[in-house]
Amino acid sequence: MRDACDAAGVKLAYQSGGTCLDPTSYAIRDYITSGKLGDVYYGRLTSFRVRGRPNVDMFGFGRWFLNSAYSGGGTVYDTGVYDINRSIYLLGSPQPATISGIAYRGMLPEYAGEEINDVEEHISILVRFTNGMSFTYEHGWASNLAEHPQGIFIFGSKGSFSGNKLFMEKGEWHTDDQGNRRRYQGNLVETPLDMPKQSFPDKFRDFLNACNSAAQPVSNGDVGLKVTEIMSGSLLSAKLGREISVEELYEIEALRTEPTPGWPIP
Repeated sequence: MRDACDAAGVKLAYQSGGTCLDPTSYAIRDYITSGKLGDVYYGRLTSFRVRGRPNVDMFGFGRWFLNSAYSGGGTVYDTGVYDINRSIYLLGSPQPATISGIAYRGMLPEYAGEEINDVEEHISILVRFTNGMSFTYEHGWASNLAEHPQGIFIFGSKGSFSGNKLFMEKGEWHTDDQGNRRRYQGNLVETPLDMPKQSFPDKFRDFLNACNSAAQPVSNGDVGLKVTEIMSGSLLSAKLGREISVEELYEIEALRTEPTPGWPIP
């Protein structure tokens, strides 16, 4: 899709980019990409439902939701796509290098319908990016976990983000009577974000603005490709039981024939 749109000279946008079009996301991205957070080396994003499986715990969804031939996957393609898209934006659009995923289906009560159900209900993903950064994603349609911290957490050498809250390190050295440094006492201080004063369009206006200018949509073809590499790569890794590279993902994808399921979870 990206290559075809580029060749045709038209703009491509993904609606999951709507999660990025707000002042807080812009401010977080600025702190990360400008170096104010220091060396950003790791992040984690966790999102679990207690029970929220389409056509099992929640109804009114198309039958294709549980069939990887049509949906591509389960929770990672349903809800994970939004969080992965936003994280790629916040981190400055790094390129995935390797992906490791584990996936599970089997939460009780199990699906009792007649349609195919071969998608994951839980997935955990570790992505290593080419810039040395790593990120962990955890998503679940169903879980028996309570009071577990959820949201996005980004670790930098000068500070961190816990959700939308910024914490900067403001520690100091303890010295002896001669002024020699003896011990460093760390201190994390919640710090107000420098919020932009500009207004932000919704995802539809963002796309229209891009179509009428030289700008790209916030979630353009390049971003969508990286998000898809993570989603598809995580399920392939889970199926193979090992970490894979993005290059290997493309090599294996090229062997598929149509029509074909996604990477189903047995």
